Amino acid sequence: MDHPSGRGLLAGVLGLGALLPLVWLLSQPPSVRGNESPPDVFSAARAGALRAKLLEGLGPHRVGQPSLRQLRDRLLVEFQGLGLTPEVQSSFVCSFYGSCATVENLLFRIPGSDPPTGGRRAIMLAAHYDSVGAGPGASDDFNGTAAMLEIARILKSGPPLRNDVILLLTDGEETGLLGAHAFVRHPWANEVAAVINIEARGTSGLSHMFETGPDNAWLMALYARSVPRPSANSLAYAVYKRLPNDTDLTVFKAHGINGMNLANIGDVVHYHTPLDDLEHSDPRTLQHHGDTALALVKALAGTDLSAEHKGDAAYVDVLGQFVLRWPVGFTPVLAVLGLLLVVIGAWRGARQEPLTLRQLGWASLGWWWLLVSCLLSGLVVSSLLERTGAAPVPWIAHPAAAYAAFGLLLLAGLVPVCKVIPSRASPTARWASGWCWWALLVTVITFLAPEATPSFLLPVLIAGLAAVLAPLGRHRAAAVGVGTAGAGLFLLPVFLFLMDSMGLPMLAAAGLLIGLPLTSLLPLAPDKLPRAWTLFGALLGGAVVFAVWSSLLSPYSAQAPQRLNLVYRFEQDKQSSHWALEGDLSRVPEPLTEFRSGTRQKVTPWTSQPTAITVPVEAPALTAPELEPLRITTTTGGRDIEAQLRSSRGARILSVAFPPTARITSLRVNGETIPTPSERVSARSSGWRLVSCVADAPQGCLLHLVQEGSEPIEAFLTDESPGLPPGKFSRGVGEADFVPSQNGDVTITSRTVKL
Repeated sequence: MDHPSGRGLLAGVLGLGALLPLVWLLSQPPSVRGNESPPDVFSAARAGALRAKLLEGLGPHRVGQPSLRQLRDRLLVEFQGLGLTPEVQSSFVCSFYGSCATVENLLFRIPGSDPPTGGRRAIMLAAHYDSVGAGPGASDDFNGTAAMLEIARILKSGPPLRNDVILLLTDGEETGLLGAHAFVRHPWANEVAAVINIEARGTSGLSHMFETGPDNAWLMALYARSVPRPSANSLAYAVYKRLPNDTDLTVFKAHGINGMNLANIGDVVHYHTPLDDLEHSDPRTLQHHGDTALALVKALAGTDLSAEHKGDAAYVDVLGQFVLRWPVGFTPVLAVLGLLLVVIGAWRGARQEPLTLRQLGWASLGWWWLLVSCLLSGLVVSSLLERTGAAPVPWIAHPAAAYAAFGLLLLAGLVPVCKVIPSRASPTARWASGWCWWALLVTVITFLAPEATPSFLLPVLIAGLAAVLAPLGRHRAAAVGVGTAGAGLFLLPVFLFLMDSMGLPMLAAAGLLIGLPLTSLLPLAPDKLPRAWTLFGALLGGAVVFAVWSSLLSPYSAQAPQRLNLVYRFEQDKQSSHWALEGDLSRVPEPLTEFRSGTRQKVTPWTSQPTAITVPVEAPALTAPELEPLRITTTTGGRDIEAQLRSSRGARILSVAFPPTARITSLRVNGETIPTPSERVSARSSGWRLVSCVADAPQGCLLHLVQEGSEPIEAFLTDESPGLPPGKFSRGVGEADFVPSQNGDVTITSRTVKL
């Protein structure tokens, strides 16, 4: 059998490289439908115009702020204009994060054609209408709110669907999922069979269905046949389940409501900053949110919700064209089938080109060599960027040079393998060993996390089928070409998703995702690769040049700014005040040079590392919050304490933190029990029990706690108000490459007290 020339390898590399921009193009959101679109289809132009009208002049609208109440009133007018009767669910509620506030959820109901029969016979579309304190939340989550309004218009103007549709706009999502906690107490919560929740973690990108729930096979069947441009991968759900992240869907699922979470993750550098505004919000993302949510609402509202649904699904979309899915329990069977097909394909190849154990050993060495080389390429680039300060954050302003260095290192790693291995292992041995190793690894993983494997399993099945079905004369070309195409088709979208969602620290994992398709090209390597070391040196040199170039670029820009909050802090215990820089402390920007000689320090007792750079300042007339004991009763084995937490300066956001030694067994705020924090939540604060309350009245919040033991408790109190007092530090017009994030610029006073 003839051995390959270098042209096949070059064509394979170029083909794989050309597949990446094609996958990127196909991963873009759909075009925006204009105002002239038919009334029964979702139009981002209509929804976007309404979004701009509702957000006009508001800015951030955090829970408890007047701007949020103003937005609530505007929303009520719009929904009432559609003929919907609103219900405002006002409730004081606490979450498992220890945050408490009065929230105002907005609920609407569109009756279905079926008569009510009790049980879970309604479906729900949910989004939240509050924002963080630093930004206006045009994408997070007013995209969801605007999409809901346009979907409500469509549903109201059409014939009734079979099942009731509940529309829920939650308040206080950014303050601890408070609106969701309030809703699950509402009578309607017990009628909801499934929910579609719209979220955002950026200002652009596709509406990914990144999370579902247990027994999701029926939901995925509906998703697969109804969504016009699907974006879903059970690998994302498998990973998300293991991350310390929550959305409103977390609360709904805990209450027994299954559902699907939709979110975009493009331009995460704008997330929870002032750049989450209308200017930076991609209208195509709104279009895709609307198309997806509308299709799911119609599908769910038209299905029989009384049937019992069991079983989970493994699933993956194919370049947004359709969804492949199967029962998750069938995944190990498919993995074993893939391994069997690869073995049969190797046997067919061996009939033309006999295999030896020596050849298979060298080929196996080459496969692992290349895969480890790709992993190390990503690790080297990400470590270099971090150590040089070029990438202090996962997403930087100018990543192209870093990606170029990464790509050239990947190719450089391919060259030595192609120089050493082909003369020692035949093309058939390289194909057989490579795909057998791949199939074996997938088979092992399917028994551990079967829902995580579709993107890795399907290339094995494709390559194995190609090797089994191809005519003998064309066996190798078909097996290699089809296998490489399948690997790129399913792994390159995962690479793009990983970079969008996790950023440069995940380059090592990205190396594996690119490395696997590259290993499929090893059978095309010629026995002799001319000028291999010259090529290796050129690629390595190019990678060094791009890496150095990347290290010289600023990681920040006006479109990817540094996240820095200016905070004025007054500590009553020390009778001292200081200005603080908090957030990303990798650099002190030019307008704030005085902080370069400041002190790095902890600003809360539960943090182990400095979290702020501070400079002292003369104290203005500020006062710290108070925790006034109203009743302390000694009980058998402990104490029962009631105390009033309030801000003497009128700040709305109050917090109290109890150390791990306090041994608090029960804690209530304004009569609401705060759930015992999970280990995950408790670990964030090193075991301290944190409680925050958005006060509705000057008297603040009433705390009731039960303590085991009678030792005095030393509590750390803070209050917080938006904005800064007059002084030398304030936001300037020209400070474009650093912005506030999350809570934004605030004034905080603190003290410790003993109970």
